[in-house]
Amino acid sequence: MLVIAICSLSLVLPASGVVSIAASQGTWPASADMAEELKTAGFEAISEQNWTGLSSIASKGLSLDPGDPVLSAMKGYALRKLGDSAAALPFDTRAIEIEPNAVRYANRGVTYLALGNYAAALDDGQESAALEPHYATAYALMAQAFLGLGNIAAAEGSIQQALAIDPASAHHWHVQGLVALAARNCTLAGSSLERSIALDPDYSLPWPGMPDASADLELARVRCRTDIPPPGPQGYVGMSMKTPLGAVIAVLGILGAFLLARRR
Repeated sequence: MLVIAICSLSLVLPASGVVSIAASQGTWPASADMAEELKTAGFEAISEQNWTGLSSIASKGLSLDPGDPVLSAMKGYALRKLGDSAAALPFDTRAIEIEPNAVRYANRGVTYLALGNYAAALDDGQESAALEPHYATAYALMAQAFLGLGNIAAAEGSIQQALAIDPASAHHWHVQGLVALAARNCTLAGSSLERSIALDPDYSLPWPGMPDASADLELARVRCRTDIPPPGPQGYVGMSMKTPLGAVIAVLGILGAFLLARRR
């Protein structure tokens, strides 16, 4: 499988690089041809991480063929990457309604994660895994959803499944680092986050606002070298996305002091 963009939770092409797409009935041939060309341009935009361009391409394609699941999935994916997960959700759902598959359930699951709806994210992760049991992204999604729901043991099991299938994913090691930190396993948290950075320090994150592995590693070092208690499982899904503002300010203050001390 060739994963385009982030993680595990992204649009995915088969190993052949070919996507089988059936034109919707009722479209004129010229419109159908243009929609196909736009989908090709859309995949190019994904490879370039051009989310604004992808959103525009998908909108244009949907105006020609509103029933195309690939274009709906692209629109939802672009909107989430641009930080508008609430607007992305209907497009994710529409793609599943038209033609469900493991990737589309995972894409919507990540959107639910970004919105803080961990129960719905877990449902989509489980649906994705049921459709494709060897799809590593589904298990990484489930791990983050379990973490948000406070079930650390289940999160540990899920991320281990993801890594067993795809040990070369920077995102999966990142998620394992967050799960280990929530479990107060500082050694595993540090080594997992370091592994993520070594694999790809700039991998495309699932949504804006989720700190990267480097930021999470610095935060883990602060928490593990002090007696600051973790903020609770929800804080580790997209790290500090659900942490109270006062806790964020306190941790950032300590992190700043720690970084200054390192420079002296």
